[in-house]
Amino acid sequence: MTVDYLFRTIETDLASRKAAAKERIKIAESLSAGSKVHIDLTSALSVAESYSDELLGVLVLKFGLKHVADSIKISTSSKTILLSIAVVMQRREKERLDR
Repeated sequence: MTVDYLFRTIETDLASRKAAAKERIKIAESLSAGSKVHIDLTSALSVAESYSDELLGVLVLKFGLKHVADSIKISTSSKTILLSIAVVMQRREKERLDR
C-alpha cells in the first residue's frame, strides 16, 4: 500500500475525543482525495473507545466500512487495541446501514 498520509502518535494513552477529531479531519481529507492512510498506534498502550469512535467510527459513518478498511492501515502492538477499534467500526457500520 502506498501511503499518502501518515498519522503516528507517540502518546501511550489515547483518550481525548478532541485530539482524535483533529486528526480525523486530516484523515477524512486524505480519504476524500482518494489517498491511502497509515495510522501508527504502536506506541499506544491503551486507546479509549471514545477515541477510536471519534477517529475511525465517524469515518465509517461518512465513507462506509469497506472504503475505510481498504484505505486505512492500522499498526498497533496490541491485539486488544485492534479488537476494540474493530468493534467500534462494526458498530458504526451497522448504524450507517440502519439509517
